[in-house]
Amino acid sequence: MTKTCPKCKRLLSTSEFHKDSSRLDGLCVYCKSCAKTDQAKYRKEHKKENNKYQRKWHCKNKKKVLIKRKKWREKNKEKTQRSDIKWRKENPEKYKLTSRKANKRYRQKNPKRCAARSMVYHAIELGILKRPNHCESCEKLCFTEAHHHRGYNADHCLDVIWLCKECHVKKHKLGENCGISCG
Repeated sequence: MTKTCPKCKRLLSTSEFHKDSSRLDGLCVYCKSCAKTDQAKYRKEHKKENNKYQRKWHCKNKKKVLIKRKKWREKNKEKTQRSDIKWRKENPEKYKLTSRKANKRYRQKNPKRCAARSMVYHAIELGILKRPNHCESCEKLCFTEAHHHRGYNADHCLDVIWLCKECHVKKHKLGENCGISCG
């Protein structure tokens, strides 16, 4: 089936028109191409109002926005990483500032975790702990990370198992942490 777009005067397949249940033929008046052009023109002419509406909507729907953004970032990891690297190179001062703020928030939110990491670091420096060169879970030769499998309390902070990055992430993501909250 075909239909003529009154704007561009072209005879097009019905698949070139958006659906509109309020119309007799069930299709929009203008073709997708013309509708897209009109929408772009409208957005350009009403940029302030549209931005105001978008900000308001985002404030009302923060959780939806964060979930959608997180899903998109997971789906487009490489694109996201390239974009992040580019932004960091173009905005080194902003990056330093945002990193400092994020690190400060993390330290305030996780004081026991940070103290435990610090104690492990100093124990390695003093020779009390020795970092092995293989993962205790998968036996891969690598730079290992300390996993606080019994929690971050002061009496357990040096009780760690040494894992590769992948195994460490899996332990925390899967909650295989012997009853501690990984947060």
